[in-house]
Amino acid sequence: MLELGVSYSPAGLLTPFHLGASYQLKQLQLIDISTHYAGTSGGALAAITNRLQYDNNVILDKCVYVAEQCLYKGTRGTLRYALEEVLNEVISDDSHN
Repeated sequence: MLELGVSYSPAGLLTPFHLGASYQLKQLQLIDISTHYAGTSGGALAAITNRLQYDNNVILDKCVYVAEQCLYKGTRGTLRYALEEVLNEVISDDSHN
């Protein structure tokens, strides 16, 4: 049987694009829990959340929050802290198990 993998490119604040593409691939039953995921930058966030089977709508809301923080406060010095806040809230300490 052919094993499929998905690799997400760096996307930064365009991570919602990866989430939408993943959603469609799941709907078409082309990817599932057994799929191998990889990614860098914003693509890594999509890979992690897909592998851990998080609700895409929740992750999309978190992406919007991070983008709004950057919009209102400026990206420099804000992106890291907004992203860190969201990741600490969403991804559990034992998610690597």
